[in-house]
Amino acid sequence: MREFSNKMIITLLIVTIIVSLGGTLISISRLSQLELITGKVTVGNVSVNITEQATLNLTTPNIDFGNGYVTGGSNCTINSQDGTGSSTCWSNTGVGANSGIVVENIGNVGINVSVTFAKNGTDFIGGTNPELKYKCRTDGSSSGTSRASSFTLVDNTSLTYECWANLAPMSSSDSFYFDISLNIPDNAQGLKNNTITFTAAKNMTG
Repeated sequence: MREFSNKMIITLLIVTIIVSLGGTLISISRLSQLELITGKVTVGNVSVNITEQATLNLTTPNIDFGNGYVTGGSNCTINSQDGTGSSTCWSNTGVGANSGIVVENIGNVGINVSVTFAKNGTDFIGGTNPELKYKCRTDGSSSGTSRASSFTLVDNTSLTYECWANLAPMSSSDSFYFDISLNIPDNAQGLKNNTITFTAAKNMTG
């Protein structure tokens, strides 16, 4: 019985060794098929939030018709688009053409531009039957559409007047001219000033 037990133990040891060697060989075989580990991959990220800006700038902010007076004995009309050089009824002919305000989109979205006036023609110029008019016109490459392509009467300071629609932010087409026309009576005098407020709003029509 003791001899039989020893044989059984030896047999079990041999089987155990064989199984262990077999498992080791299989593991080595599988490991040889794996790619070498070279390092841990780490993912980075870049983010930015570009906010919308509906903003304008008055590149040329003022219209100055200078000193002068009506020479023809009746009302005289002058405007910043044509200047005063061709006027036959105004004494100062030194104001050149295209002397209007230059409005530029300096934001990053298309904008609609509107204007308000502190004074109408009567309060601004005085005299008999004065008139104040405005016009928004292309500088030759302006994007969008004028809402006042001819001189438009300003008679109510409580109103907001449309000027331009969908002025794009691209530098090649982001500006236009804002012009003023004055009908000056022959009985008006004194230094005159008027404040014009320009407002930009994002164009929502694309």
